[in-house]
Amino acid sequence: MSYIIIIGILIFLFFIWWANRPLYHRNVKSNEFERYLKGFLDQMRPGSLMFIHHESSDRFVQYAKYESEDLKSILNCGFPDAPWSRPYFDNVAAMLQENHINYHIVKTEGIVNQFIVVDIVSDNTDYAAKSAAGLANKIFKVMGLDEDAHYRINSEGTLSADAAIPELEKLKSNPIKIVRYLASRSLRKRQNKERKK
Repeated sequence: MSYIIIIGILIFLFFIWWANRPLYHRNVKSNEFERYLKGFLDQMRPGSLMFIHHESSDRFVQYAKYESEDLKSILNCGFPDAPWSRPYFDNVAAMLQENHINYHIVKTEGIVNQFIVVDIVSDNTDYAAKSAAGLANKIFKVMGLDEDAHYRINSEGTLSADAAIPELEKLKSNPIKIVRYLASRSLRKRQNKERKK
């Protein structure tokens, strides 16, 4: 009986580790950005970060997910003024102006002097993901990358409990009793929490 408890604890610890680890996707093409950004918006909690790195250089675009007071998603696109990006910084700002994309500059200290920040605010994750993907493609084009470039995408942060529900539903019919129990228990806790709201 004690080995079942140990297995259950190990599965629980694995799930916690898995939910908090950075997610890496390699060899991504620019026409796939929208799908990854949609997944990021749907699955990650506010405060999470997503980086789209060019595979063969240090060029990247970063996103942060926030939530407004009225529960709209805010996808914040940031472009740093760092040593690697300084040659592109003014050109990215000019491209945003030419395309009538609202942005602001945030001053920082240290190796990164400032950030260009574009906030995409929407309660429609499809629209936000499409806008963010288009913006990333425009920024990478300013940096001299073409449509055939390959990218590495990684997310950092915590998975939303809502994103885990489909997987927990599947685990409720797992042949291992402790897995079924832990999945059912997690779902019950989630339902009880929702009722209290």
